[in-house]
Amino acid sequence: MHKVAAATQDGLLILEHFGHAERFFLYEVFEDGSFWFEKEIRIPPFSPEEERTPHGRVKTIAGLLAGVNGVFAQKIGPKAAKLLADHGIHAYAIGGNIQEALRMYGKRIPFIERLSKGSG
Repeated sequence: MHKVAAATQDGLLILEHFGHAERFFLYEVFEDGSFWFEKEIRIPPFSPEEERTPHGRVKTIAGLLAGVNGVFAQKIGPKAAKLLADHGIHAYAIGGNIQEALRMYGKRIPFIERLSKGSG
């Protein structure tokens, strides 16, 4: 089982840029392509410290997504993807239907795990 967060406005579509997302829906995803909604994670408004700190917003979001294996967002910049990777989170720049993305992800969990371990 993996945990995946999707940047969304409506809970149906992945339409948000990672750094501008105000909320993520968190799912447990299984190898057979099934999934369960776990919770909604709301991202607080920009803080003055985030404004002054390079990539402060991305760091805040990464902290709120701790324990997640992957994140879906319509756009994720290379620096944000690197910071997420440093936190053990795989970034997927993907748009469209959340349910379809979760099913596809689930069926590829064994492959993703092999790549993550460097054996594939």
